[in-house]
Amino acid sequence: MDTERTKQDGHSSHGGTVLLLGVSFESGNMGVGALAASAVHLLTTRFGDRPIALLDYGKGAEPRIAVRVARGSTTIDRINLRWSWKLFLPNNVFSLIILACCCRIPALRRYIVAHNPTLRAIEASTIAFAVSGGDSFSDIYGQERFLYVSLPIALVLLMGKRLVLLPQTIGPFQSYLLKRVARSLLCKSVRIYSRDQDGVEVARKLILDPSRFDRIRFAYDMAFTLEPRSPKYVSLMGSASENATGTTTVGLNVSGLLMMGGYDRRNMFNLRVSYKELIDSIVRQFCETAGVSVLLIPHVFGNHAESDQMACREVYNNHVDKYRGKIDAIESRHDQHEIKHIIGRCEFFVGARMHACIAAVSQGVPAISVAYSRKFAGVLESIGAGSLVVDPRSMALTEIMDIMSDRFADRQRLSSELVAAMPEIRRSVFGMLDDIT
Repeated sequence: MDTERTKQDGHSSHGGTVLLLGVSFESGNMGVGALAASAVHLLTTRFGDRPIALLDYGKGAEPRIAVRVARGSTTIDRINLRWSWKLFLPNNVFSLIILACCCRIPALRRYIVAHNPTLRAIEASTIAFAVSGGDSFSDIYGQERFLYVSLPIALVLLMGKRLVLLPQTIGPFQSYLLKRVARSLLCKSVRIYSRDQDGVEVARKLILDPSRFDRIRFAYDMAFTLEPRSPKYVSLMGSASENATGTTTVGLNVSGLLMMGGYDRRNMFNLRVSYKELIDSIVRQFCETAGVSVLLIPHVFGNHAESDQMACREVYNNHVDKYRGKIDAIESRHDQHEIKHIIGRCEFFVGARMHACIAAVSQGVPAISVAYSRKFAGVLESIGAGSLVVDPRSMALTEIMDIMSDRFADRQRLSSELVAAMPEIRRSVFGMLDDIT
């Protein structure tokens, strides 16, 4: 980390605010939290002590956020937007878009900015970095999700700010209208980073103009650099006498999103294999292997249908009577740093939340990624670990379980390869903004 600190201390503190868009520290989704924390770490490394502000949807939240970075912590400001039909709200994103359009008229700009605190805060910035939730610059989750992450991007562009899309999944798009919106935003961006090579091609096809292709680049997912932190305590669902005691711990992340069938609850991602049946098979396979125990690990917390915490509890209750002493589950809630530490204590991992799998492989833990979109293969292939991806959209259950068994048997070699690859990946992430001024 000495190199990162030298770079961080070497940059001037002069200049306007650096805006960060499309991430949150309050969502309960530790994948989003991992991207948020990693982005702040990256920006503080690159821009030194220049102020950072999070432009995000929020209601009555604290105006400042303390964020852990490598050398301790930093504090960033929060600029709240509202996603609401109450157009009279001064920070309503739809109303702000209209006002930003009016700001294109020089005679109106000074007056509008002076009387709107949100636009005044954006005006004080010099550059904006967007993450789009990592995988929401697409209509895979529906049109509303794409608009939700895209309107703040459009807002800062309308205000004349330079925009960089930090490493994320670009596309796919089915809607012709949303393709046109995406093309407009990409064409106005000064740099576009895709975390997989497919995204580079998607961006090129959207932009169309070869003279602009040099701004489209591959970069590793920022969460590979997230620092694990040991939690003060970990609460398990099993009692002390029931705690799993196997010598080899297999971490299993159960996705609440896939358990409920996607947002439409009707197998939204067109899985060929029942996800519940797959989870049951994984639990049986490892719990019935001598010397192995299963630890259920949530990566999305909360008491809602998409919560991994609820899904893990359901799986634990379904299997604890049969596999008592061989299965347990994380009950306590943890932030992105702590859950990464817990995942890193496993010898093998299986997950359907991509950043749970990134948390594993970035610590040398071989992780089978259960893919429901192309983002899994793209990110894992980028680090030479494409063999760790299984796809229930195209594979049969027996094929998935055979791959899992083979990779588990080969886990020591896979771990050595991952450990060897990570230092260069980290250096690449921290160096990708070196030519951004």
